[in-house]
Amino acid sequence: VTRIDRDYYVNDMAVGTAKAVSRKGLPLETGPVGVLPPGRYYVRAPHPDSLDSRYALTGWIAEDQIIGRAYALF
Repeated sequence: VTRIDRDYYVNDMAVGTAKAVSRKGLPLETGPVGVLPPGRYYVRAPHPDSLDSRYALTGWIAEDQIIGRAYALF
């Protein structure tokens, strides 16, 4: 996982841009970068307001935190 400014890349593929502030105007810190340790996952969603691994509040997810899988409904 790499970051250039607020743009995130996984294996050199662009995956999203981290916003500087939330919809409520609160500052958002960027998430971790580097090689993921074993048992950790980078999670993302296509919606620009998703609170995913681009942000420090979420970061990388531990395997034991995963309880299911999401599927697109449409």
